[in-house]
Amino acid sequence: MTEVLVAQDPALRARAFLKKYFDPVEVQVPPKWPWTSLLIVLTDNGGPGEYSKVLSDCTLTVEVSHPKVKVASDTARQILGLLHEWPHLEEGVYWRREIGRPAFQPDDDTGVPSYIFTVSLAFRSDLVTLPPR
Repeated sequence: MTEVLVAQDPALRARAFLKKYFDPVEVQVPPKWPWTSLLIVLTDNGGPGEYSKVLSDCTLTVEVSHPKVKVASDTARQILGLLHEWPHLEEGVYWRREIGRPAFQPDDDTGVPSYIFTVSLAFRSDLVTLPPR
């Protein structure tokens, strides 16, 4: 048996956290999405990665779409506030910085109002025991 540190998937961890407050939160646009209601899409942009034995930095982009621009804007800003507070609500999450504030960027194909922003976070890696084959 070998013990290794495995970095968490930032998008999946953030999805689980944000689903406590919003629905739907996805890691990609669902097939045949009608663009008639709220949609939050998280994208793991990579990042510098491991900088200590147990912590891994990442950048996470959040895109919030809704037919009503005010709903999209308010939701994006609420999510940014939640991400700031996340380290105080769950262990193993560390706020690094805001890379870009929520900015209006309507969908190219549909014109649906959308706000997008990126944050830098760090996550504590999980200790996993792997058996040999």
